Amino acid sequence: MSYILSTDITDSQAKAFVTASDSRVTTWLTRVDGEIESIAQEKNVLAADIITPVHSKIKEYAMAYFCFQVFQDVFTTNNVETPEIEKYRLKLDWYSNRCTQLKAQLTPEMFYIASANLAANNRSGGGYLWRG
Repeated sequence: MSYILSTDITDSQAKAFVTASDSRVTTWLTRVDGEIESIAQEKNVLAADIITPVHSKIKEYAMAYFCFQVFQDVFTTNNVETPEIEKYRLKLDWYSNRCTQLKAQLTPEMFYIASANLAANNRSGGGYLWRG
């Protein structure tokens, strides 16, 4: 199951790898799918019960996690261009924090109830309020 597509990526630096048809894009997307299913499982939701298209908050998390994967991989490569490495490190830190914030907002109901049908008390998680 693909929860996001490479065309969903909006970060210009991460998108450059997609546009260049980097061979790792498929791997990064596969990792995203596994991460979404892992989070669902943590919330006692079976992967088979995840509705698609996914809730917008799940999609936002998936895109951030994709970017995290990109910058984690490119930051750890042997690159002698220090400014490039520093740019990737900053992006890696930012997406790491963004993933933490977004993950805390995900509720179990977001995985299996359509956004339009979510009750108000199921639209929040981790102390954050999500507005549909």
